[in-house]
Amino acid sequence: METDDAIEYMSEVAEAANILSWDVLVFAAIIVGVFGYAYTFGKDYVVPGTFSLYIAAFIMMFIPAIDSAVGLIESTDWIARIIVFAVLYVAVFIIMKTNGFFEPYVVPTGFEIGTFALAFCGLLFVIVGSFFPQDLLETLSPWTNLIFYGELARSIWAVVPIATLLLVRGDA
Repeated sequence: METDDAIEYMSEVAEAANILSWDVLVFAAIIVGVFGYAYTFGKDYVVPGTFSLYIAAFIMMFIPAIDSAVGLIESTDWIARIIVFAVLYVAVFIIMKTNGFFEPYVVPTGFEIGTFALAFCGLLFVIVGSFFPQDLLETLSPWTNLIFYGELARSIWAVVPIATLLLVRGDA
């Protein structure tokens, strides 16, 4: 089978299945990246990274001075908010990792790393999606909206990392 035939065949399969939209592929790539990082050299960083997401989201939601930082970026409002959130996340992550707050108490191993990586991805998608305008959320696939952006789904993903921390002991 030639390359062009294979690409055409995969396009037909994707259209027939109607599940491989652009957002599903982007989310799948991010999940693979997070799992790859977590299982290679990120096992010490998964828990501080997850809590850095919580803290950066809290800062974005409840500190009014952040709107000034968002206003400094010449872009659409939602893209500027994502950029500011990413900068806040990195800053908080560096602080949390260097102070050693979670060490040696929580260092996940094996299956636990995957659980934390999945919880991290879900929380990340919910937080970043909260910056999207409503018309962009409406263009996402129904599966994406159901899994990440429905009212119940957002509530569940907000609690999953904390529940994971309570249920997973890790090596100490």
